[in-house]
Amino acid sequence: MIDKQDVYYQLCDQINKLGFGFDHTPEQHELSLFKRFYTPEEAQWSLEMPLDCFFTAADFAEKTGRTVQEAQRICEGMAMQGQIYREIRDRTAYYRVQPMIAGIWEAHIKLMQDDIDAAMEMCSTPSMHRRS
Repeated sequence: MIDKQDVYYQLCDQINKLGFGFDHTPEQHELSLFKRFYTPEEAQWSLEMPLDCFFTAADFAEKTGRTVQEAQRICEGMAMQGQIYREIRDRTAYYRVQPMIAGIWEAHIKLMQDDIDAAMEMCSTPSMHRRS
């Protein structure tokens, strides 16, 4: 069974090794982003993927003991959601775990747009502009 809190903490540690990093904060706000962007199962799959290199579904299958078909389903699903990067070379899909900035964040910005809009609306209400 996957420890939901621990898998997100581990994922943050892994993503922190890439790009600009994405370290823990004392309040652990970063974990809420990972919980929003990944199910516990997807977070676990990401932890099982090769880090900081391109890999194929066959590479992922070999590393984890899955069938190539299952590995391909996982990788394609995660790529479609912006959780990992995908590019096609010579008719073969190659995947890569993405950093948070210039990667995961940009892929999920539309998911967060409603929250941003709601916060902006709240800030523009007349009650926000009253002074005591």
